[in-house]
Amino acid sequence: SYSYSQLPVTLNVTYGTTINYSWSSPISGGSGVRFIWLSSSGLDTAQSGSFTVTQSGYVTAHYQLQYYLYETASPSGGGSVSPGSGWYNASSTVTISETPNSGYEFVKWIGSGSGSYSGTSQSASITMNGPINETALYYVGMTFSVSGMNSSAVGAVLKLSYGGNTYNYTYSQLPATVFLPAGSSISFSYYSPVSSTGSYEFIWVSTSGYSTAQSATITVPAKPEIIIGNYEVGYIYTFKENGLPSGATWNITANGQTSSASAGSEITFIFTQSSISFEAYNISYNGAIYVPSPKSGTAYPGTTTITYTGYLPVNGTSKEMPTPLYYPAPLPKLLKWLGALLLFAFAPFFVNFSQNKTFIKTFSESIISERK
Repeated sequence: SYSYSQLPVTLNVTYGTTINYSWSSPISGGSGVRFIWLSSSGLDTAQSGSFTVTQSGYVTAHYQLQYYLYETASPSGGGSVSPGSGWYNASSTVTISETPNSGYEFVKWIGSGSGSYSGTSQSASITMNGPINETALYYVGMTFSVSGMNSSAVGAVLKLSYGGNTYNYTYSQLPATVFLPAGSSISFSYYSPVSSTGSYEFIWVSTSGYSTAQSATITVPAKPEIIIGNYEVGYIYTFKENGLPSGATWNITANGQTSSASAGSEITFIFTQSSISFEAYNISYNGAIYVPSPKSGTAYPGTTTITYTGYLPVNGTSKEMPTPLYYPAPLPKLLKWLGALLLFAFAPFFVNFSQNKTFIKTFSESIISERK
C-alpha cells in the first residue's frame, strides 16, 4: 500500500509479470473534504484490476476534490431543505431552498464556510469553495384562541408580552398566531370578566392546550402549540335600593354570595345562571328599622330595585309589632296650633269677634289642610 506522499512509485519487474492494483476511493482530506476516483490512464484504465507487463509504462489515477454541504433545519421539524446534505465537487454551484412546515415560519439562512449564503431569501446559490454549513432557521408558531365567547365581546380579551413589547387582542383578532424562536419566552393573560354589548359578561373558567393557567410566562417549545382560554357567559345582576337614609349600609345575598354597599350605591353580581335567588335583610340604623320589599325572590339579568320602609319599634323592643315611623312636625306648624288655641280663647277680650271671623276661619282651614 502506498500513501499519497509515497507516489509516484516505480516498480522494476520482468517481462510477463502480472501486476494487481486498486486505487482507493474515497480518500479523506480532513473534515468535510474528500477525493473520489474518476478514471485511470496509461497501461490500464480501471479503478482496480490486473495487467501483464509487456512493456515499460505507467498507470495514473485521476481524482476529483469534493466538499461536504451540511444542510439542516432548526428546529428540525421546521421545514424541508433542498438539496440536502451531501458531497459536491469543488467550485461547483449548488442551489439551496427550503419549504416551511405547517405551524412554522421561515426566518433566514445561516451559512458558514467559503461560498456560503446567509440571508432571508428562501432560495439561494452557493459555491463549494470548501465545506459549507447552511441552516434554515424557523420560528415556532404559538396560537392563542378562546372558546365560549362570541362577537358581542367588547374590548381586549388577551394580552401577550414578548420581545419587550405588549399586545392586546380583541375577540375579532383571535385566534392569533405569533412566531417566536424556540426556547424564548412569552407571557400571556386572558382577561376576565370581558364586557359585552348585552346584559352579561364573559367569565374565564379554564385554559386548555399547552398551558392551563389564566396568566403565565412560558418557554416556546420546538414544535407549534395552541393555548385556548375557555369562557362562560356571566349574567350581570344589579341591585338598587331606595328609602335608606344616607350613612346606612345594606346587603344582598344572591345564590349564597353576600355583598354589601352604602345607601345610594348599587350591588352587582355576575353569575353564569340566567336567573338567581336573592334575599334582602332588615336594616337597623339610628334607632329605626328599615324593612325591604321584596325581601326575597328570583332575579333576572338586569336591575332589581329593593324599596325600604322605615319603622320605629314600639316600647323600645323589637318583639312588638312595628308602627309606621313619623317624624315630629316642624316648629312653625306647632306654633300655628298654639296660636289657634290662643285666638279662640282670648279673641273676645282683645278684638270684636265679628270683625275677625273671616281671619279665624281662614287660619283654621289652613291648619286643618296641613294636618290632612
